[in-house]
Amino acid sequence: MIHASCPGNATNGYQNRAINLPGRIEAEDFDPAGYSDSTSNNEGGAYRTDTDVDIKEITGGYAIGWMTVGEWVEYTVYVPEDGEFDVTIRAGAVESGRTLQVVQCDKVLIEAFNVPRVSAWGEFKTLSAGKIRLTKGTQVIRVKVGASADVDFDWMHIGPYSGPIDEVGAGGPGNYPLGNAPVKSSGCGTDGRSALLSGGQSVSGGLPTSTQLRIQSNNQNREYIIDIPANYDNNKPYRLFYTSHWIGSTDNAIATGDHDMRNKSATNWSYYGLRRVSLAAGEPAIFVAPQADGATWQEKDNRFLFNDILQKVSSSLCIDESRVFATGFSFGGMITYSLSTTHQKQIRAAVGISPANYNIWLPNPLPRDPIAWMSVTGMSDGTTPWDGGNGRGAKYAAERRAQDNGCTAATIPTWNQSSPSRHICYDYQGCGENYPVKVCTYNGGHDPAPYDGGSGSDGLNSWVPTESWKFFTQF
Repeated sequence: MIHASCPGNATNGYQNRAINLPGRIEAEDFDPAGYSDSTSNNEGGAYRTDTDVDIKEITGGYAIGWMTVGEWVEYTVYVPEDGEFDVTIRAGAVESGRTLQVVQCDKVLIEAFNVPRVSAWGEFKTLSAGKIRLTKGTQVIRVKVGASADVDFDWMHIGPYSGPIDEVGAGGPGNYPLGNAPVKSSGCGTDGRSALLSGGQSVSGGLPTSTQLRIQSNNQNREYIIDIPANYDNNKPYRLFYTSHWIGSTDNAIATGDHDMRNKSATNWSYYGLRRVSLAAGEPAIFVAPQADGATWQEKDNRFLFNDILQKVSSSLCIDESRVFATGFSFGGMITYSLSTTHQKQIRAAVGISPANYNIWLPNPLPRDPIAWMSVTGMSDGTTPWDGGNGRGAKYAAERRAQDNGCTAATIPTWNQSSPSRHICYDYQGCGENYPVKVCTYNGGHDPAPYDGGSGSDGLNSWVPTESWKFFTQF
């Protein structure tokens, strides 16, 4: 939560008045000069025709529609006294992964939260977006669209709200609903960053934001690399990505983007390209790359190392505990799958790149708790094959995740010579809303960064970081 004040003038408000809080703010009652819209006219043609903001008529009133990336609207409000206020928003999007932010004076009051998914445009759901602290006086509040297009916005209520809230709510570990408000870790609001990085070393060939650290885990001195945004804000809860290396490799390779491929570099492909994509989306995140003890990941890495690093980082930095993610390639994909079977309450979603469900420690019996899962496999991969027979392979890992997540059983369509491009992706149907399962297969072998322009890997042009980011950010 950010304590902010944004001076405003009531005459700049809609109909030359400030909206009194606590109360409801109708989306269409934005300030006459308080908006940014990508079109040159009101595409809905309703309510206010002297504006470029697109307003549509809906049952019982009006709403802003067709909101796209970067568009925003502002509202001049009057706050009667300093205090903390609940924010409730009614909005809707047909596609998942659409986000809104609440901003003031270029300060983020509520970090990007997912807009509830609806079955058709013109439908809305009500969600609790979080809390903000405001100071007494006239000021300006902005609602901004995040990194994906197409959102309908009906109203925002600031203050106590006694009306119904739809299925979007606070949730809890292992069962956070789509669009839940961030869950701040104990490191938020502290100067834990300085202590965390004390004694750390720069990463050879890496980025200036990456630091190599040591940690005691299971009575061993272990190593990991962490990357913290250059403009890190200790009051902003960040996504955390746990990115595991392949067999015989290192945390340094993850942090420097070092693999046999085209366009490899720390800028292009560090942390499996997710850092680059996160910055392009304007949503910087925190990345961790652990180091195995030897060539392969072991039981202790599942049971101890992950927990110890997560505890250390979340108590030192501002982490959104409801948005911790895991990914990795090959043996890194295998430990990612292993973690997905034991850490469903800590890891929101996992992406295995060329994963396997064998030759890695797994609990016996396997827990059946659901977790969002995505996998990427080349159909000619002989190292971690799609179908190795006898229940071994990425196919069976995906099927198990689909069963646990309540998805409708299906024969997974995979890439073949008739496919329209070098890769295809399939989304299981019928899954629990919080637990999607996605499977991508492609024309290729054992590649960490396949791309549609040819064979092998390309750190800049691979489709995997983009598909992974879309999967992660729907939550």
